[in-house]
Amino acid sequence: MVRKESKLTQGRSTVLGGRNCAPNPLDISANASACCIPCPVFDYVYSHNFKRETDGAAWVHVVGLILSCILLLSYAVLPVEATRRAYLNIMLLVGLVLFELGFVIPLARQPDQCYDPVTPNDQTSSLTCAFSGAFAAFGGLFLVTWVLIRALFMHLQICWDWIPGKMSYIAANAAALLITIALTTATLVHSGVSFRFGGYCHVNVGSIATYWGWLLAFCGMACLLQFATFGYCIKVYLTNILQVRNDSHTESLTGSSRSRTARATARRVYQALAVQWRSLAIVTVAIVTTALVCVVFIVFDDKLTQKAFAQTDDLVPWIICLISSQDNDKCLGYTGVFILPESLAVGTLFVLGFVGVEAFLLLSRVEMLKAWWKVVRRPRTEKS
Repeated sequence: MVRKESKLTQGRSTVLGGRNCAPNPLDISANASACCIPCPVFDYVYSHNFKRETDGAAWVHVVGLILSCILLLSYAVLPVEATRRAYLNIMLLVGLVLFELGFVIPLARQPDQCYDPVTPNDQTSSLTCAFSGAFAAFGGLFLVTWVLIRALFMHLQICWDWIPGKMSYIAANAAALLITIALTTATLVHSGVSFRFGGYCHVNVGSIATYWGWLLAFCGMACLLQFATFGYCIKVYLTNILQVRNDSHTESLTGSSRSRTARATARRVYQALAVQWRSLAIVTVAIVTTALVCVVFIVFDDKLTQKAFAQTDDLVPWIICLISSQDNDKCLGYTGVFILPESLAVGTLFVLGFVGVEAFLLLSRVEMLKAWWKVVRRPRTEKS
């Protein structure tokens, strides 16, 4: 089951091109040969249902892609009174569409995941991997970058009463595009993407500095801005409500004036929240999803696997089980020490898939349905 490959440099583990290789734990010589898990690795470390479950998550991405395209089409066709379209919403949906394509393309093509018995296809050997991996990496970075920009604009608008102008949106768009293009290029050049996670082309190990670290940083900054915005709203609202109650016991002109000012301030914050609650919810969903994915892939997947392949003692029971039983399913109980649990892996994919659905539910309005009904009825009315 475990294939031998060329000698490893200085006896270290390697994940070259998405491979999962380590020094032969049964060979204690200085020039130990490499042993690699055959490709695709998930046929050996997960149950036979894993591919079907990951394809199920990909179909959720298909639904999210369709719903995101419907929203973009609605913004382009329907009047602004029905859609309440905003530039920030459009850019978030564009990022979502690009991200969803990274999961939909492999589902449609069903490409061969392996370049050779131990090496998965990557962006140099598979055009499907190149496009889908680039879309997933670029779309994810672009989406999180615009989540940060959205959180910043909401914070400035609610807390500082500053409305961003045309030049602000142009600068934000330029910054988001430049940052996303630069980081995606660095990720593809430095670590690359390969079919190392189910049927998807995923960023290889060693991309913390170019990809995951930036995702976490942007997510953290957006989270801080979100907390600051919430904190400000709660503070202002409670402070002014208490001011109104205190002044209600005072009949002086000064107390009455302070009470009116407090009511106006509280009303302004309430109205801002009423208008921006969808934006706040979208940012919250994106922050939680990004944090979950980063933690899962950095801590539980890459770090766990790298540690196990560097210290191969944990692999020995699983290897012996594979050799003796020739049955992958019987050996799944030994994989928990070096691979992401199957339930967590599948659950993370479904969480990612539902982002597009959640965005549709938060951004769609009843007025859109009414407007589409008018558009559909218009040709009939004109004919009659």
